[in-house]
Amino acid sequence: MQSLSTQEATDFLATATITETSTEEGIEIAHRGTSADGTPFVLINGRDDGMALLFTTELSSALDTLGLL
Repeated sequence: MQSLSTQEATDFLATATITETSTEEGIEIAHRGTSADGTPFVLINGRDDGMALLFTTELSSALDTLGLL
């Protein structure tokens, strides 16, 4: 898990392949896909502090297996 600033998250998503975006009340809250180097990821946008959480390979696979994505 890695914390990203809003700018870092924007930069990361600009080079990623997004396969799924979750929205809540019209706000994008999470993205799922593959990073520029081919690593699966889940990026969860922060709502209050502007930070985002980036999860790669193991956790995103586990969340998918559990049906949480």
